[in-house]
Amino acid sequence: MKIRTILSVILIMLMALNAFTQVESSRDDKKSDRNKTRKEKKKVTKTETTENSVSLDKNEIMEIYEKLASGSEEVVQETPVGSVNWSEQFIEARGETVIDTVRFKNKAQARAMAVRGAVVVAQRNLLEIINGVKVHGETTVENMITTNDYIYTRVDGIIKGAQMIGEPKEEWGMMVVTLKAPLYQENGLASAVYDGVKEMNDDLKSGDGMIKVGEVSQEEAGSLETFVFEMGGKKFDPSLFPVVVDENNNVLLDLYKIYDPKQGKFPKVLQTTREVMNDLGIEKGVEIIDVVDSFDGKLVVSEEVKKKINWEKVLKTAATIGKALMLII
Repeated sequence: MKIRTILSVILIMLMALNAFTQVESSRDDKKSDRNKTRKEKKKVTKTETTENSVSLDKNEIMEIYEKLASGSEEVVQETPVGSVNWSEQFIEARGETVIDTVRFKNKAQARAMAVRGAVVVAQRNLLEIINGVKVHGETTVENMITTNDYIYTRVDGIIKGAQMIGEPKEEWGMMVVTLKAPLYQENGLASAVYDGVKEMNDDLKSGDGMIKVGEVSQEEAGSLETFVFEMGGKKFDPSLFPVVVDENNNVLLDLYKIYDPKQGKFPKVLQTTREVMNDLGIEKGVEIIDVVDSFDGKLVVSEEVKKKINWEKVLKTAATIGKALMLII
């Protein structure tokens, strides 16, 4: 009897052990399936992330730029006496003088003297426009030339060397001429004030490390992207060397660092819209940077945006492409 009891107990224990083993085996199978599913999901997520973080080369970025440029508008600052074209990168000033046929009886002489007078007026107007151009932060060209004779001499040379656009025109008894001076090209305004920026003692003073446009390799720039600043309807306040700052006025991006006066190349500023980008089918390879304010040549971004963006990458991409700093307005 005792043997039967012992055998029964052993049998029950074996059955329980078998059941436990089956349960554990089932649990292990389920756990294995869950791990397998997780790995598959992780693999898919990783693939999707890789697909979304498209690594574009310079040629692909250039194609995106050309598409955006074709559907974008120029950024032009109008003044009463001319304009600053930040997209085509030149300053334009108009001058006009009355054709004095009373003082100069010879019509050709009267016309020639009127042309000379119109050029002088255009040069004066060009100086007025140049004086108001912001250089770096709050500093204007006028601030710099009043304290630096070398810069004054160079700016004076730019004005006297300005090219006439087309032929002088006669309008309603007036002789009209238009003069044009470069912003960034060799012997342009940016090169004239470039050295003076280093001497500025404000909170936007740049370091000495210059990143030359076109001389940064794709490997140094990493995964290239086109960076688009969305203004959200706010007016863009341009400067020769734009800076991006956070809401505490800390500099995040300083485009002064990529300008080389010997090369004379600098990213162009254009304005576009999300609708244009959608119509052109541009989705990947474009980083949208929201701007909360713009003044004194600064683009202000929020703390949240500040942390999301690799600003060194933005700078190196601009240097690599050397083409466009796009703005959405």
